[in-house]
Amino acid sequence: MKAIALLAGLAVTAAISGCGFSGETVDHVGQGDGAGIPARYGTVLSDGCTPDTWQASALASADMRRVVQEVVLLCATARASGDVGPVDGSARTQFAQVAAGLQQKGYKVKLGVQFSDETAERYDGALTAAQLASPTWRLEVTASLKQLAQATDGVELVFHDLPPTARGDLSAFVKEVGAALRPSKKVGIFAPPSTQDPSDVPGGNAFDLPALSQYIDRLRVTTLDYADPQSGPTIDPGWAVDAVRFAQGRVGSLPIDVAVPLYGNDVSDLGTRNVSYFEALALAFDYRVAPSAGPTGALHLSYSDATGRPHDVWYDDAQSTVRTLRAWGPQVIPPSVGILYYGLGAEDPLLWPTLARAMP
Repeated sequence: MKAIALLAGLAVTAAISGCGFSGETVDHVGQGDGAGIPARYGTVLSDGCTPDTWQASALASADMRRVVQEVVLLCATARASGDVGPVDGSARTQFAQVAAGLQQKGYKVKLGVQFSDETAERYDGALTAAQLASPTWRLEVTASLKQLAQATDGVELVFHDLPPTARGDLSAFVKEVGAALRPSKKVGIFAPPSTQDPSDVPGGNAFDLPALSQYIDRLRVTTLDYADPQSGPTIDPGWAVDAVRFAQGRVGSLPIDVAVPLYGNDVSDLGTRNVSYFEALALAFDYRVAPSAGPTGALHLSYSDATGRPHDVWYDDAQSTVRTLRAWGPQVIPPSVGILYYGLGAEDPLLWPTLARAMP
């Protein structure tokens, strides 16, 4: 499914040996079951330049417009040449039309930019670090971004697996992008969910948050794939609180988002594979297993495939996602912290109406 095809890449950066963290579960953080959820600034990430029919239908709904104010279209790739794709004129025209249509619906639209190979599926942090170290490459990418972002309200920079040696060059690049685009366009960056300094997550030490905060308008803390590469829920609410509070202490009053994954994970000895809500339901049906609720309310099922290989599947439905959001009451996370819903199209279709009803 297109909406979750690239999530594994960000998971490499955001994921940690999550089961080793001491973040509290939903039972120990925030509001209990039955409470409403606080109204927060909502952003949804859609994988690709053009939402498919399912995604477009959700974006057109009154329920999503109540929950979400901003859409990130994760579809641009910074190339080794310094160009930012798509570079084809017709593709750029189509992207501009999509952005305009979403803006007419009342959304702000951001261009999500990945730093990977041109398939946007292979993430080589060392290669990206070498590119960031080139002032010429940074200048060319910044110029290309400025042109491509004309049809949007801003850009979101998404990096993967950066080594600590990229720290200074990353800050220099973000400063240059900010100088070229702001204030007419907003600049955001996705950062690994560190909870300490030095960072406790892969790639975290490349992000000098106090420096970066001077050049951006929003920080997205990628609290995704808590249990990867082990089996477990995709997010732990207490761990996410730790990551957000740490980031707030580093960036002051800069607006921050905490990320909520809309996809699930199928874990086996082959690794972790992202699954949609409907695929998880299909696996439960095909292998005749009943899902059970884990400690955070996330759903879990185990099965053995046709080769006898055991699998663990963890995913969320509308109710478990609401339970997580309830845990983040205003006494736990300030109301100024927004929610980034990551992976439009992979979620329980009841999610948006359920969230809309649960908000004040």
